[in-house]
Amino acid sequence: MFKRKYFLFFLVVVLLIVVGFLRDFIFVNLNYQASLAYYHQDNDYKLSSLISFIETWSYKRLYISKWILTILFTILYGAITYFCVYFFFREKKYNKISIGIYIVIISISFLIYLFGYFTNNYQKAYSVSRQLMGLLQSPIIIMLLLPALYLNNKK
Repeated sequence: MFKRKYFLFFLVVVLLIVVGFLRDFIFVNLNYQASLAYYHQDNDYKLSSLISFIETWSYKRLYISKWILTILFTILYGAITYFCVYFFFREKKYNKISIGIYIVIISISFLIYLFGYFTNNYQKAYSVSRQLMGLLQSPIIIMLLLPALYLNNKK
């Protein structure tokens, strides 16, 4: 069982690296194409041939795709976090904590976004909201949560 946990931990690290690179690859290319579609000016970046099918997409479609992918990657990272917490600790309260963290950060992000929208501070609020959502689409939550739960378990 001890070796199995180390192997699973290694697989989780590899999965987080792969998902992180995939997310970055997709968003860098979407942002490039969205910039090109919006400003109609080319820059130094060249769209990857692996994702060249988005060249024909409108700015609106690219923009909506980014929102959908933000939701999907947040769910993916949340699921990875949930299952890691489940496997390593097998305590329902810890799984509730991991879900709660995601719900709280999503709620705060949404409220900041709405506040900015209704107070004409859209750009600033969007920037903060985007940073919070970026936090949920990264391994930072799991990197903080697993050691914290481990230390709490040792008490």
